[in-house]
Amino acid sequence: MEWVSRQSKSLHSFSDFQSPPPLSKRLPILAIGRMTDGSAHGTLEVMKCLLVDDHALIRDAIALLITLHHPGVDLRHAARLSDACEFLTAEPDIHLVLLDLALADCTGIATLERLRVAAPSTRIVVLSADDRPETVLAALDAGAAGFIPKTTESNVLRDAIATVIDGTVYVPATAVNGAAPERVSAEGLGLTP
Repeated sequence: MEWVSRQSKSLHSFSDFQSPPPLSKRLPILAIGRMTDGSAHGTLEVMKCLLVDDHALIRDAIALLITLHHPGVDLRHAARLSDACEFLTAEPDIHLVLLDLALADCTGIATLERLRVAAPSTRIVVLSADDRPETVLAALDAGAAGFIPKTTESNVLRDAIATVIDGTVYVPATAVNGAAPERVSAEGLGLTP
């Protein structure tokens, strides 16, 4: 996948960078989403998001899905919890974090707890291969604004991310006794949006 920078008009490939450039520097952009003035025309409301996963292939794949389906998301990448904390300190306007619970410098629910201390007002959604109901519920109890299993198919991942972007908590079917994924409001779980 390649893109043209508006400023340099030069051709780059994803392999040259750790993460894609901001949306404002990529062409073309077809934006479908909420407008800042509430109309069908106007400026797209861009939301900064941080993807934290220690596997570059997973980060790149999820980044491509997010870029394709959610053009209003300006995505950052981090491989370690310490890197994520640095991003959140340097860019306090990051609105959403997609967090893997198994990182090189921290694992389990402690990963979520440490990130919540570092950025208490940022919404954190767990994105994990461990989708056991007890892990999902522990993450929600620890303050996660949602839980997306890595085993999720891409169309469900797209919808789950849209759900959390809209401020609703995404709970996977594995956590609700085999029922269909449920949309639960943040207030319904005792969380602040």
